[in-house]
Amino acid sequence: MKFLRDFFFVLYCLIFLFGCSNTANNKLQASHRVTDSFIVVKSQAHNNLYVLRDADLKPSENRYKIRINKAALDKEFIWHAELLAQLGVPKFSGLKSRIVLFRQYENSIFMLESPEGHYVTKDFSQTIVLTQFPITNEDTQSIEFDFNKGMSEIFTAAEWRASDLGGENYPGITDFTSTPVRHSFLEKVEFTEQNELVIFQHAELTIANSDFRRQNTPISVRHYISPYKPNTEYKPIITANFDRMGFFEIAPRLSEGSVTKIFATRFDPAQNKSIVYAISANTPAEFKDAIRDGVLYWNRAFGYEKITVIDAPAGIAAPDSGYNIIQWVPWDAAGFAYADAQTDPRTGEIRHAQIFLTSAFAFIGKMRARQLIKQIDSFKKPEAYLTIAGIPHSTLCDFDGSAPLHNLLSKLVATDISDEKILEISRDYVREVVAHEVGHTLGLRHNFAGSFGANFDIFELKDIFSAYLKKLELRENIQFTSSVMEYLDFQGSVMTGRLITKPETKSFTYDKKAIDVLYNGAELNSKETPLFCTDSHSGKYIGCTAFDQGHSPLANVIYNEKNLIETMPQDLIEKIIAAKTPPFELPSRKIEEIILHPDLAANAILSPRKLVIQLIADEAKDLRIHRLFAKIDSLNKDVVTKKTVEATAAEISRLGGLDVFLAAPSPSLYLNWSDEFNALIESPIYREGLGYNGERYRFTDDEISQAKDLAAVYFAEVQKALAMADISSLTIQIGALTDSPISDELANIIAARMNEYIMSETGEILHERVVISEIKSIVLNLPFYKYDKDVRLAAAKMLVGRDSLAPDWGLVQHNTMKNLFINKIKSLLMNNEINTIRADKNSRSVAKWVIENKAIIATLTARD
Repeated sequence: MKFLRDFFFVLYCLIFLFGCSNTANNKLQASHRVTDSFIVVKSQAHNNLYVLRDADLKPSENRYKIRINKAALDKEFIWHAELLAQLGVPKFSGLKSRIVLFRQYENSIFMLESPEGHYVTKDFSQTIVLTQFPITNEDTQSIEFDFNKGMSEIFTAAEWRASDLGGENYPGITDFTSTPVRHSFLEKVEFTEQNELVIFQHAELTIANSDFRRQNTPISVRHYISPYKPNTEYKPIITANFDRMGFFEIAPRLSEGSVTKIFATRFDPAQNKSIVYAISANTPAEFKDAIRDGVLYWNRAFGYEKITVIDAPAGIAAPDSGYNIIQWVPWDAAGFAYADAQTDPRTGEIRHAQIFLTSAFAFIGKMRARQLIKQIDSFKKPEAYLTIAGIPHSTLCDFDGSAPLHNLLSKLVATDISDEKILEISRDYVREVVAHEVGHTLGLRHNFAGSFGANFDIFELKDIFSAYLKKLELRENIQFTSSVMEYLDFQGSVMTGRLITKPETKSFTYDKKAIDVLYNGAELNSKETPLFCTDSHSGKYIGCTAFDQGHSPLANVIYNEKNLIETMPQDLIEKIIAAKTPPFELPSRKIEEIILHPDLAANAILSPRKLVIQLIADEAKDLRIHRLFAKIDSLNKDVVTKKTVEATAAEISRLGGLDVFLAAPSPSLYLNWSDEFNALIESPIYREGLGYNGERYRFTDDEISQAKDLAAVYFAEVQKALAMADISSLTIQIGALTDSPISDELANIIAARMNEYIMSETGEILHERVVISEIKSIVLNLPFYKYDKDVRLAAAKMLVGRDSLAPDWGLVQHNTMKNLFINKIKSLLMNNEINTIRADKNSRSVAKWVIENKAIIATLTARD
């Protein structure tokens, strides 16, 4: 009995000690000054490493001693943390902020997370232990503890959330995932003017790969601890309706009654609370004004001067809790930027934010532009900035502008534009990219439907961009997007950046509406708000696409294909220049050593066409049509499909008909490319100039001749590959085809293509005696075919096995083609059946002809 009494007494004490308290909030409030709660003493000892993998080894003495005053125990503090990868460039990622308490128990200090947001009722005690710090010294007033040893596990849950991607449910144990630290030490511990205790911890993490090999990852963690003092004037805003507008969020929180609440992230919306961004001191002077313009664009959306910009002091770099830093990163090869923030985990209020902006967006002159092209092409961006515990840890804003930047630079180096003008264009690009990233730090998600706000026809874009290049001017009232939160293509990006410089330019429509809802208390009016879609919609809805341009996705198909065809000669010349003048002191390559991929080039040219087939399919989700309906279910699905098909047919008709979209590739493309290439490579722009290595080059007459020979062969191979690419683009399976006139028109186009690819002849004849049977042989004239066996067989399958709502779709066209071919073969064989001809009894040339055409007939009859 004594044992049971002792057991229940200890259990009672533990529950009392660790249980969640329902005392008033003022009992949880720590002193407003962090220095009243913590003491930092710098030791004279050397700063040695901890060896945490061997339990029997005692850690050497820390350089910094951290003490907590006993009066601060069981008080609430806010803990922020930023994780910085240490290989290459220190890329920062915000870890989930937490409200924590420090509690003494026996010889340890425990860091607990406040149960608020983690419980469904206050009827029970809940204790959320985060980590345990060994006590190293104690007196009547304070306790010294070993912070470094307590942080032998690094929590990996991210700060910014998106419930449309991660789910609306309480994340539970997912938010307590951690990875072990192998080695670590504290480099610095200090108090800041922001009333924070900041602890700089360097560590090596041990991560087990899927193949059970240990991956050691060097990282740095900055821990920020300050007394938690909620902003009593701040009202959290619950997010909803991601189909119309989107914001970043904090982790879903539980509340009494099992209700999950998700709050949007934003700065304090009060008009008297300004947001200050700081431009890092290492930013080149040529780009500071452009960055400032990109930041201040958002004041137009607020309608007043909510945002100001300063220059960050020298020595201050992101992340720094005292500044919202736009960090310039001298990293030419990395054509990307991203944003990051730290929030109040109870309300979503953003405490501070930072932007990572690489120097790849700053191209000063042609030499720099050409160098960047090659560096961007050579750079392989990591899939995630840091992989911890097998989970990629990255930001939700990760603007990868490598592809559009490459396209922009390629266009610029192909012109006679001056270096001064190239610098201005670069500044315009920086303006737009910075405005995009600042939008994220304000709380806004991507809007990939922004291009629907363009007010010009896509076929005008070439002239609009040419005028911009000449005078850096744009026509009055032109608009490329409804939001800078779109990923614009390079032309739209730089010209949007130019619009930002104009005082008369208002904020774009969606940006204004989003700021009004998030900061100014406006109600979302879906009828007045421009189209919206974000990352969770991308790839699911037609029109929800990154790096598109213009208000018509279908017009984009024609425009992009034409643009890819037109730039083929220039792209090949750039490859030759890059081989002759490689960057990074790499060895040059001779023209005959250049590796080219005609099949990839052909597929790229025709790849935009798949959108047309997608829109004809039953499951097509046209963003503009879907957003006309409050909801879509089995009751109105057929209505939505009907409207989608009607809208598609109308737009295709406006643009010239289905034949325009799905026209057979011109058979003379390779000749046109060769002629254009030959003219360009001898022109002053390309014959000599600045190479990718920054040095001048000049092609010799012999090199010009070799380049022309290479181009002739390469373009001819691309022309051949276009046949298979064309077949693939017409037969791509993206859902069942609708039973509609436009689907029937597609069947007619495919039948015409079958005729071309299966039956086209070269004009040459195989004149030979053919053994028809054991007792019969005749002299026949058998044609050679224009396309090879693989193309002809693929063409024979084009109307076979296609999923369609109409079971007889394409049947008439297929049977017509089948009968036409069978009769043609029979005629060539002088009314003899091809199946009676034995290949082994004839010459190899005849045998090959017979086998190939038997296979095609077998394929055509497969639908019988």
